[in-house]
Amino acid sequence: AGSIVDIDAGILDIDVTGEASMVAGGAIILSGAADSFFTTTKPNTRIEIGANGTGSDLFLNATGSLYATGSANVGIKSGDNLALEAADDITLTTTSADGEIQFVTAHTSGRAVFIDANANAGSIVDIDAGILDIDVTGDTTIDAGGVFSVDAVGASNVTTNGALTISGSTGLNLKSDGGTLDIETRVGAIDID
Repeated sequence: AGSIVDIDAGILDIDVTGEASMVAGGAIILSGAADSFFTTTKPNTRIEIGANGTGSDLFLNATGSLYATGSANVGIKSGDNLALEAADDITLTTTSADGEIQFVTAHTSGRAVFIDANANAGSIVDIDAGILDIDVTGDTTIDAGGVFSVDAVGASNVTTNGALTISGSTGLNLKSDGGTLDIETRVGAIDID
């Protein structure tokens, strides 16, 4: 086990017309002092790096940037949890005109999606959309520790299949900046106390 084959060369070129296999009973170290490449040129093939032993991990380390690029699809699949952590910003961007970003969960009970952005009272969740469409199968609750404001520039409505309560602890202002303030009931009476 202590026998050594030591090859020193200015340039080392190994060509194999068939398969090449390297098996080691210990560690394998490939190190280069310049840009390095491990490629396959045959169509419809893949390169597989596996850490298949029980409890084995696979680490990709870079002192600079780490890039994973593909001219077609890039997929990351985990048999359990997937965690992405960054010391600074995280950006998800699609650049095609029909590009779509989906967050899909199959969770059937309890919290399924959690956005935690309240490290400080000044922390902001900012949503910019051409059209914003929110559909909720069950209840909808919005609680604000400060002012709650809803503004629109077109005819708008709030409709419920039940009693609708509008309450102000110190007052209630109904204003029409132009036109008529119309209060009517199609069925039942109007009671103003």
